[in-house]
Amino acid sequence: MKKNKCAIIVTTIFDNGWLERICKEIINSKEIEYTSIIYIPDYKTPKSIFPKIKKFKKKGINILYLSIEDQHAFERKLKIKNFIKYNSDHRRNVGFILAYQNDFDFIISMDDDNFPILKNFVQEHRKRLGHQKNKKILNSKTGLFNNCTLLGKNNFIHPRGFPLNKRNIDYKNIYDYKKNNSLQIACNVGMWTIAPDVDAISWLVKKEKIDVKKCDEIIISKKTYCPINTQNTSIKKEFLPAYYYIKMGFDIGGGLKFDRLGDIFSGYFLQKAIKTKNKFISFGNPLVSHERHSHNYRDDANKEWGALRTIDEFFDWLINLKLNDGSVFDIYQNIAEELNNFAHKTNFPYQTNLTKKFYIEMSKDMTRWIKLLKKL
Repeated sequence: MKKNKCAIIVTTIFDNGWLERICKEIINSKEIEYTSIIYIPDYKTPKSIFPKIKKFKKKGINILYLSIEDQHAFERKLKIKNFIKYNSDHRRNVGFILAYQNDFDFIISMDDDNFPILKNFVQEHRKRLGHQKNKKILNSKTGLFNNCTLLGKNNFIHPRGFPLNKRNIDYKNIYDYKKNNSLQIACNVGMWTIAPDVDAISWLVKKEKIDVKKCDEIIISKKTYCPINTQNTSIKKEFLPAYYYIKMGFDIGGGLKFDRLGDIFSGYFLQKAIKTKNKFISFGNPLVSHERHSHNYRDDANKEWGALRTIDEFFDWLINLKLNDGSVFDIYQNIAEELNNFAHKTNFPYQTNLTKKFYIEMSKDMTRWIKLLKKL
């Protein structure tokens, strides 16, 4: 049977060995014919990266790469100048557009400090997408699943973007399970060891490293959600229109910003679209080693706190949002419209006007994203 073709999408401002290690994995697992890398540099990307790209392309690895100059031309052609930020993880959207244009069957979104632990990394993602039989489904009474429990049953930690008012709960009493005879997986979220992807406040409270070689796996029900990041996440092409990477860096005054949660908002919207289409999301394998770049956690916490102060209101709105089935384009556009209504109607407890503006601008960007992909 012919394999589905995959694109691994990454942005980077470091030369840290990621390209060498991922190319070695592609070669060793005999994925050259089926796997491409979409490599999106930024102004801060080291020049030492570019000769390495040429070297691996000569070895037969398909690397779609746009220089800064090429990205300028790309933006002019699509008439999206100033839409996708530079010097920001927001540039990942360029990779998503290229993947959509080049008709890959699925993508794996990765961060450049995440490295596959086991062999056949791409195949492990591939086999978890699509039709699955006799799988265990988790349903949560709170509407939330803490995927960090897959790494160890007694973990104190919660994933970045987990609503604050639903933490520190006895999970044994809120989860129940059932088996589904047949279902479709549209997104597989691989976990991360060494440095788990938790918010900066959690890192300040407790620096907890996790070193495991494998973890449990679970599929969440249509009424259950969990934060999804861009470190090790595969998505079927059908749902790329619902996976715009949300723009961050919005200043709300007093030194606080809405920042560092762009992928988390994207993941919540993606889940809503997938559930509306009666498909599912799995969590667990394949694992990556998150060999994290140096971080100032106090600075990170300050950047995250603006959005985290509203994450409870946002999540409650999201899970109660009723949408009509239709195309993924229509569903995502509907989410954007409802997000605008949410912003205007919600009485946020902090920085009311600026908070509303953040969500209103998010809604506008999501609408623009849909219009762009429809043209493609």
